[in-house]
Order: sequence, then C-alpha cells, then structure tokens
Amino acid sequence: MKLLYTITSSIVLAVSATTASAECCAKDKTCKASCTKCDDGKCDKEKCKSDCSKCDSKDEAAQTKFAVTGMTCKMCSGKITKALEGIDGVTVKKVCHKSGTVAVNIDEKKSNNAAVQAAIVATGFKVAGEKLEVPVSGMTCGKCSKKVATAVKALDGVSNCSVCHRSGHASITLDTKKTSKEKVMEAINATGFKTTKAQEAKAK
Repeated sequence: MKLLYTITSSIVLAVSATTASAECCAKDKTCKASCTKCDDGKCDKEKCKSDCSKCDSKDEAAQTKFAVTGMTCKMCSGKITKALEGIDGVTVKKVCHKSGTVAVNIDEKKSNNAAVQAAIVATGFKVAGEKLEVPVSGMTCGKCSKKVATAVKALDGVSNCSVCHRSGHASITLDTKKTSKEKVMEAINATGFKTTKAQEAKAK
C-alpha cells in the first residue's frame, strides 16, 4: 500500500509540473523551452525544430526579451508584470518565473530598453541580460553548433549562448551595454553560417 501511494504521488507531481510549465509558455504561444535547452549532441532528432515551429507567436519578432534571475513563483512574476504595466509605451507579453523570461513590446516613442530593465531591478530582481533568439542556417552537426557558440561567447557581454544544429537555433543572453545585436550577427556570419536579413530583423 505504501509503495502504491508513493508511485501515485510521483505521477501526480510529474503531471502537475508538466501542466504548470505548459501553461507558463502557452499563455503567449511561445513554447521554445525545449529548443533553447538543446545542447551539442543532446537534441532529440527533429523534436526541437517541430516544437518551436508549432508554437511561434506571430508578433514575437516585435518582442524584446530579458533573462531575469530571482523569480521563484507566480507572485514574483506578478510583481514584475505589475511594475511593467505601469510604464507608458510598454506592453507585457510574457513574464515566466519558470524560464526566467520577461517579454515585452516597447513603443520607442514613449519608452525604451533601459526603462524596462530599471523597472525590473526596482522590484528586487536582477536582469542577467537581453535574450536574443537567432535562427542560424547551414549547421549540420555538433561541431557546427560548437563553432557558432564559441564565436558568440567570445564577445564581451555575452553571458550565455546555447546553439542547436538540429533546430538551427541559437539562444543568447547579452549585456547590450557591452555588445550589440549587430555584433552577435557579425560573429555568427563570420563562422561561415548565416543569419538572413529577415532573421536579423527578427532579432532587432
């Protein structure tokens, strides 16, 4: 009986965790968690690519994303959401404590990147950097993705870079005070792999 109770409890916890994670991403149709967590040689065949393509949000190209540390629950994400909603010109698209991601649309005529980061920091959390999602074409193996990751990580201001050749995707966290999105694009293109003009526009 004790063994049965333990097994049942484990199943319930697993289902609850999966559901909560799905709700966090599904709210804004940005389900790239499985894609951005891909590491060299650990991709599940085409799972990364299919998971990303089926959940892309149409207005995601207009979003500015930040990697935020310190959030542990819905109260944390709610606190940040409330602070950002108080900024004129900022539309909150997603605040997820599970992935540590904040996504917003910024009307540059009314606000800016610095104002958003300042508001997040004022709530007591830390902005690790701006998150950049970059599709990269031409990669065919783990060596390819490693080459791209090495080039991007060499840039001053880049704190994290995960590249998956199967999905053709690079997830980068950078300090825009030390480097720029344009320099990231240049570093990737210099490796022999390419980000198209459309892809570069999405990253801006």
